[in-house]
Amino acid sequence: MKKILFVVLALASVVSCSKFDDSSIWAELRAHEERILRLETLCNQINTNIASLQTVVIALQNHDYITNVAPVMEDGVEIGYTITFAQRGAVTVYHGQDGKHGADADVIGVRKHTDGKYYWTQNGEWLLDGDGNMLCTSGADGLSPRIKIVDGNWYLSQDNGVSWEMIGPASPEDCVVKDVTQDNQNVYIYLQNGEVITISKKPGLNASVSFDDPYVSDICLYWWDADFDGSLSYAELASVTDVADAFTRIKTKAYSKFVNGSGYSNYTVSIEHGNAAIRSLDILKDFTSLVSLSGKAFSGDYNLTTVTLPDCLEEIQDGFECYTIYPSKTDNFSDVIISLVADHVGAFSFTSISTITLPASLKKIGSYAFYGCDKLRSIYSNAVTPPELVDKIAETVTVYVPKESVALYSADSKWKTAKAILEMPN
Repeated sequence: MKKILFVVLALASVVSCSKFDDSSIWAELRAHEERILRLETLCNQINTNIASLQTVVIALQNHDYITNVAPVMEDGVEIGYTITFAQRGAVTVYHGQDGKHGADADVIGVRKHTDGKYYWTQNGEWLLDGDGNMLCTSGADGLSPRIKIVDGNWYLSQDNGVSWEMIGPASPEDCVVKDVTQDNQNVYIYLQNGEVITISKKPGLNASVSFDDPYVSDICLYWWDADFDGSLSYAELASVTDVADAFTRIKTKAYSKFVNGSGYSNYTVSIEHGNAAIRSLDILKDFTSLVSLSGKAFSGDYNLTTVTLPDCLEEIQDGFECYTIYPSKTDNFSDVIISLVADHVGAFSFTSISTITLPASLKKIGSYAFYGCDKLRSIYSNAVTPPELVDKIAETVTVYVPKESVALYSADSKWKTAKAILEMPN
């Protein structure tokens, strides 16, 4: 800036003495200032990319995955993306200047080594410390370099800004990230050094499951933490083939009755079922080997409002009748008088679900599945062929089905009792 001021003062002295066309000089000064501004903006973006790349690498190594990708816009032009991870939060990645994808100049990048770790690169070569060692991007020895511009040159710091080394002339075309693309499965970050970092939009099997409800977490850990490490991986959930009554814990008790002096008849009856603490079971979608759901899976969980069934589910098993028993005995203890109150256990019986979505894979819904579900109002069935029903659908329930299946459901004797059968909304 001192040089620019000197030129301006010199120019003013010349103009004061004679007429002079200074438009080209002012244009050159403005272009110079704009170039400096672009370089400063680029420097900030590169430092952001460096920090973001370190987060991306750590996320990869911790089996994190992406939950959202949103474009970063400037004056109506996309200049990058904000990428949100399930565990590590959001980072911003810029992919060039003024919406242009990166040119050929490479300042800083990362590359995966044969040891499986990522290390920093400079101009395509491994970035080395003073002892000639490669600089790891993560772990105990992880380091994030920093970049700045002085007198039109790039300066690099490997010690968090304590010391700086000039690494070459700065250009507005220099970049770290060349491009960012995505498809339904992954996000791809193309680095200028040729490396492509692929990040999944879905959790890996070794990733740890995140629970919204600590109570549900405790239940799942108790039953399915196979390696006893205090956490559940998606692989552990994927190995579950039967939830039985883990989420409801039906209790039973045995009673005997002396009948007509000829001996005792034994009764084993359900006297308690349900788990009032469970409110949401969206986690069920990650039980990717659960082909058949127990007929007592959630019975009596009367505060349960939300369940997300896995896409692989083919059958909801039959429920059963049960009895609450109230025994008393005669004065001479010659007999036991028993009062039995009939009840029913089904997969979702006596829950508070109001809406449920059935996967396309479902083929059968067993007896008493929705018995006592007084709040159930909507069923969204993705199955093209109507799943076999043991019980009729309640008249208070509206069923939504694929467009091509409305006639099939409407003709089925158990499905057509619904309040209405409509085309699935978009």
